[in-house]
Amino acid sequence: MSIKNNQKNSEKLESKLSGRNIFVTVVIAIIIVTFIFTGGPLLGMNDFIRDIGKNKIKNEDGSISIPDDAQSGNNSNNPNSYVGKVLNEKIQIGLNDEFNNQIQRVFQTPNMDPYMKYQYVRYFFDRALNKIIGMYNAKKMNITISKNYLVKEIGKRYFADADGDPDYNAMRKDSSLVNKYSKDVMQDLLYQNYITDFFQGLPVSELEGWDLYKMEKTKISLNYINLSNQDVDDKSLQSFYNEYKENYKKYKLNRLVFKDKKDAEAIVGEISADPTKFNEIGNKLKSEDKLINIVYDPDYSYLSDFESQELKDAIALTETGKVSQSIIQTSIGPIVFQVQDQKYGDLNEEDVIQKVRTDYIAKNFAIIEEQNKNRANNIYNLAKNKGLEAAAAANGVKVETMENAVGFMEYGFPNVNPDLTDDSLFIVKLFKGNKNDVFEPFRHENGYMVVSIKDKETPSMDKFGEEWLDLYKKYSSEKSDDLENDFYIKERKKHQVVDNFNYVFKIQDFMRQESAE
Repeated sequence: MSIKNNQKNSEKLESKLSGRNIFVTVVIAIIIVTFIFTGGPLLGMNDFIRDIGKNKIKNEDGSISIPDDAQSGNNSNNPNSYVGKVLNEKIQIGLNDEFNNQIQRVFQTPNMDPYMKYQYVRYFFDRALNKIIGMYNAKKMNITISKNYLVKEIGKRYFADADGDPDYNAMRKDSSLVNKYSKDVMQDLLYQNYITDFFQGLPVSELEGWDLYKMEKTKISLNYINLSNQDVDDKSLQSFYNEYKENYKKYKLNRLVFKDKKDAEAIVGEISADPTKFNEIGNKLKSEDKLINIVYDPDYSYLSDFESQELKDAIALTETGKVSQSIIQTSIGPIVFQVQDQKYGDLNEEDVIQKVRTDYIAKNFAIIEEQNKNRANNIYNLAKNKGLEAAAAANGVKVETMENAVGFMEYGFPNVNPDLTDDSLFIVKLFKGNKNDVFEPFRHENGYMVVSIKDKETPSMDKFGEEWLDLYKKYSSEKSDDLENDFYIKERKKHQVVDNFNYVFKIQDFMRQESAE
């Protein structure tokens, strides 16, 4: 019996120890993982624990957003909130650092477009993230800054005399201020040396430079035929209008807007029985403080413009001059309405034409798209042999012409957006072509376009040779910038970036600031 009890106690003890060991193992594993993936500081452990259970939103660039930690609204004064974070370093508003100084200058710049301000702040935020990653790599590569260089740079930045040289006497008198600036300056110098050593001064061959020069200096202009999905002939519009004429009936209403539905129920029968007393009864009810308002529509509205299906159905059943038999609940209160007037929209009126056209396109979009695709192919096949003008005449369409030539990196081509992938590929095709070349139909967001190159301006090799020394510096710098940008895109994916920028800065805030100025 004693042996059995000892066995049970032993099993209980082993069970407790096993559970405790599992717990300890998990805790140690968390600490180790946190230490490895955050660079080791205890701060990483704190952030790891703090982030558990929070909503994390995955962004397209591989970063995440944690809205609960965004330094915005009621959370702006929370010391743990931030705009962004990487490698346990936070980018926060309200600090005396480079990021805050830069964005403060943006905010204080008068007469700057609000969208441009927003873009600048985003640019400085991205630079701040890149700098943290760059500093991390600089430390791993053992880049060092001499003490003399550091002191000299602090002097030039914060203790400069009238000639811009370091005032060492002033620095000796205020050593605490020197110490205050030393960390930021040291980090900046390390980062700049890292940039210089690993990205700048890249060689550019003359052939490579010539390709870049041609890309910059070549300009083309186009002749084009545009087949828009928004274009509908008058005959089709008239036929569609006749078929769906009831959809284009317009109404004017008079409304009694009640405070209490019971008052509306008590009077609706009397008004319906004698609609000529609508205004008289309405004024009496208003004097008795039973109405919110009496509303007389100044303009006609389509049935589709009214706010609820219940109201639309009631209007459709009510003749001109008559009063609704039912009480309709609206966003401003219960109403009893009278149809002041109704009429069919005239197809000669601009708003009617626009509505009929919009409805026609919505109902027949696939057909219109297919028709324009086939027309574009027919025009292209004819234009290849006889030219764009002849193809246009044969198909009853007009040729349009660009007024100004456009460069490869510029905006200005009709119906083409360089920011879209398919559009940018089309631009590449254009610049590979020659004068009078005709191109296969290009599908854009509103239809199809057939184009030919009207003119092509190409740069001079002699001019390139004269400018080569200056161009070399420029292209080398651009090559370095591209390499650096690509590097940080890859590096950001290695380290978990928390990007709360869009939760802290909103374009609407910049617009409101502009209105207040």
